[in-house]
Amino acid sequence: MPAGKEGRRLVTDKLHLRCSKLPLFNLCASSAIPVRNPIIEGVKDFNNPASLGTAVHEPLALLVMSDDADPDLSAMAADRNVDTDDLAQLYDYGKRCWPMLKEHFGEKPVVEESFEREFSTFILSGHPDMLSGPDMVVGVIGDWKSGRVEYDASWQLYGGSLGGGARRGVIVWLRETWTGQPFEVVEIPPEKEIVDRLTAQVAAMHKGECVTGPHCRTMYCPRQHECEAYREKLTNECTALVELDGNETLPALEIVARGYEAWKNYEALSKRFKDLMNEVLDTQGEIILPGGDKKLVRLTTHPKVFDARAILAVMDDYGVPEPASCFKVASTKLEKAVKDMAAGVGEKKGARYAAFLQDCETAGALRYVERKTRKEIRV
Repeated sequence: MPAGKEGRRLVTDKLHLRCSKLPLFNLCASSAIPVRNPIIEGVKDFNNPASLGTAVHEPLALLVMSDDADPDLSAMAADRNVDTDDLAQLYDYGKRCWPMLKEHFGEKPVVEESFEREFSTFILSGHPDMLSGPDMVVGVIGDWKSGRVEYDASWQLYGGSLGGGARRGVIVWLRETWTGQPFEVVEIPPEKEIVDRLTAQVAAMHKGECVTGPHCRTMYCPRQHECEAYREKLTNECTALVELDGNETLPALEIVARGYEAWKNYEALSKRFKDLMNEVLDTQGEIILPGGDKKLVRLTTHPKVFDARAILAVMDDYGVPEPASCFKVASTKLEKAVKDMAAGVGEKKGARYAAFLQDCETAGALRYVERKTRKEIRV
């Protein structure tokens, strides 16, 4: 987008940048243009993925500070309105990872320590998930990720290094723990390179430069609804999606391939509209629909969440037969439990688990269902 409308709206004060926003800012400078009319954030649904990812940082911080930490996950889950079992699973992933990392962070690692540093054209702030202690020769910065993201998260660590001088970074993909690939190690560039790049992006922002692409959909941009370039991109793509080529000789395969990216953007737009609709309902209570004879309301539900360990005794008091049948079986936890016992009987983990699955099938305790899904594979 050429300089003009976007650039003239900017204030002359130094730009405030957050480390967590640097991956997007590095791709599109205009993502940091101050929002004129921010969308009110609505109340998140129970067990919202973002809330779950935020919630797990608290017990993991306690783990980093003390290996024998015993966090009250039930209370933490209640505070964040997330599922206790899901939080426990994420925390268990981190607990499994930490012994592999701790030697790089020293005896006194620093967690969630906020910093702010001023440069010529911007002010950078953040609070890294973990930093190596002062006893370490090579400074290390770490970041917990509750789900694999489709963008390069390195710039979040690059920015965090400007607060403590870290020379190496590690990104922990919690859900990749059981695949054996939970870590991504990045070398931190020299400070001057980082500052020069951010300074150049600030200048590009003031010129109103905008770069659209897949990041518009996969990364949260607070000014997406005000970005003229993105609106034009989305309008063109959605138009192309509904105005398919009328040529009868065009193969359907080609139509789908050509429209796939537009369809994904349309789905993202539909989700954002749903989120916006919920936010308005949470704020206003109801929406009178065109025509005046109907209104839209949002119902609030309060799903029951039980702690499996604590409730077993209560169920026993009430004479509930076969209480174990009331709880879901988490396949990842079950697999770990079986494999952990393999050494005790002199078997390899894989063989032990394979035999366990076979016995489950024989006993009628396991069946496989057919489920169709889509999956994107990195090339």
